[in-house]
Amino acid sequence: MKVVNIYFKSVLQNTFVTVTEDFTKKVIWIQSLGRLSFHNKQKSLFEAFRLIIANAFNYILNNNLQIKCLYLNRVPKMKIKLINKYFGELNIQKIKLIQKISHNGCRSKKLKHLRSKKLWKNKFKL
Repeated sequence: MKVVNIYFKSVLQNTFVTVTEDFTKKVIWIQSLGRLSFHNKQKSLFEAFRLIIANAFNYILNNNLQIKCLYLNRVPKMKIKLINKYFGELNIQKIKLIQKISHNGCRSKKLKHLRSKKLWKNKFKL
C-alpha cells in the first residue's frame, strides 16, 4: 500500500488532479478536464468537476492507495463539498487549503529623504 498526496488545483477554467508519492514527491497520476475532453466553457461546469473527482476516487480505490494529505488550491466551497462527499469515507490524515490570492502587495512608503533633497536643490538654485 503506497502513501500518496493528492493535489486539486483550479487554474482559470481548468482543474488538475495530481497524485504524488509521499516521500519522493514523484508524480504517479495526472488528470485534467482537458484530458477528459472538456473544452472552453465546458470546463467550468459542475458535472465536469464531479467527473474528474470520480476518476481520481476510482484510481485510488483500484490501486489500493492510502492518502496522507489532500491539498486544495483555489477550489470553491461548492466543489469542496463535492470532494468531501467522495473522499469523506477514505482515511485522510490531513486536508490543506492553499489559497494563493495576490493582492498586489503592500504599498511602498514615500521616501522623505528624497523629497527633502528635491526641496533643497530647488531652494539653492544658482
